Amino acid sequence: MALSTRFAHVVSEEELQKLWGISARELAKLAKRSGFPAPTDPPPGGKPGVWRSIPDVRNWLTTTGYRTPRQLPLDWWPDSTEPAEFDRAQRATTRHGRRDAVAQHWSTESGHLVVFWQDESNQVRGTELAEIAPKADSYVLVGWDWGAGPTLFCWTGQDPDAERIEVSWADLARVLARPAPFWPSKLRKPELIAEWQPGDAPVRDVGKQDLLDVSPITRMALQYPVDHVVHRALIHTAQLIDSHTEAADCTDLHLLQERLEDGVITPDQITLAALPAEPVTDERPAPIDETVIHAGWREILTRADRLAEQCVHSLMAWDGGKTLPWSQTLVIPHSAARAEWLDRLELAEERTAIYAGLEPDPSERGVAMRDPITDIPVLLPEGGGEVRALAPRRLPTTSPLAEIILEPEIWIRTQDGTLYPAPLHSYGGLSWGYGGSGPHTLATLAHRLLDDIAAPAPTVGEGKATPEGLDKLFIHPWPSGTVITRQQLLDAC
Repeated sequence: MALSTRFAHVVSEEELQKLWGISARELAKLAKRSGFPAPTDPPPGGKPGVWRSIPDVRNWLTTTGYRTPRQLPLDWWPDSTEPAEFDRAQRATTRHGRRDAVAQHWSTESGHLVVFWQDESNQVRGTELAEIAPKADSYVLVGWDWGAGPTLFCWTGQDPDAERIEVSWADLARVLARPAPFWPSKLRKPELIAEWQPGDAPVRDVGKQDLLDVSPITRMALQYPVDHVVHRALIHTAQLIDSHTEAADCTDLHLLQERLEDGVITPDQITLAALPAEPVTDERPAPIDETVIHAGWREILTRADRLAEQCVHSLMAWDGGKTLPWSQTLVIPHSAARAEWLDRLELAEERTAIYAGLEPDPSERGVAMRDPITDIPVLLPEGGGEVRALAPRRLPTTSPLAEIILEPEIWIRTQDGTLYPAPLHSYGGLSWGYGGSGPHTLATLAHRLLDDIAAPAPTVGEGKATPEGLDKLFIHPWPSGTVITRQQLLDAC
């Protein structure tokens, strides 16, 4: 990412040389011209050298025509004295198939400005925008990140293949001579942007589904009576997903309010073109017992039809499987413990819907296996490589803890010799070798399993009573494959 100037009000001669593509000698000749802005005080923290006022340089460019707006990024365009005319909104698809870009065409006093919005966070190149609007004098792309305001990237009409330049909402508003319309991320729906006209009141909308389409889940729920556990679990899940994508929860709205309160951005620079619709209820969805959710989804996981697979795909896209009877997806690389564990796996009797949730891609179906001891579903890649499985929430055994094996996947061995993938909570992973939450969570798990091998896995933030010695044991940078014995754990307590 390039910035045309380091400071908002003054520019160094070094920056002017880079911006205009000229040498120091050529700039010195320009400085001798009548009317060229005189040097000004350097900014606080600026490098030594000659600095000039940006507004004065803008005025000089406008007066002399030394560089036309088509050759300059937006922050060097002069102030407009009359509001820009809104020509049209253009729906388009970019070169790489990113769907539903919207180009807003503005006729300003300095030239043809096109502001692009897209409904995906992936960046596009200036040349892609120029293909959609080939005769524009400047291209601006609204990004998804924030600085002083929402990010804006600019390319000149003359060289859209150059490195993008970040500009501000103050510059966009200056050139438009009006507050620039803004659609927060969850309200950045192409149809809303395409239908907007200057002077419109902010439209109310529930926002877009950023993560997934819940229709497979709701359709499956309708296959069961309303009082059935499956219907209740699936409707709750669909409502939960939808409630977390409501526009009222949009981070952009909170960030914009903070920037406005701080005065970093002002109402004469940016205006909301869309607002969230009022929620139906403040508590949506109503709480439901976790056992109901697990029981309902377990029935779906045992089905082998296409709709059930679609439901699992949607659920995995939503929370990675945290709603399932298991807790997290494990991606297990080659190791000695993995080889031992794989030896006991059995072919699944039927390829049920749960295996669709383990597929990294629909084209990589793999071999459906199961662990007969833990009932964990496992997907073996057909060409070798990483094994994917679902982690247990607790271990199905009464045999005491014997050792913990530190590999990329943490393993537990009990005194009867059985090997298990370490139990995991939906929130929080296990690791070692540094001072962070992963080693502390592992220390807390070890502390629990010493007392009760069937204890549930801890989550991040639990374990205030975990002995400091266990924390230190797992903060140590042990080499992969290290075996921590029960006696070592007890000694650390």
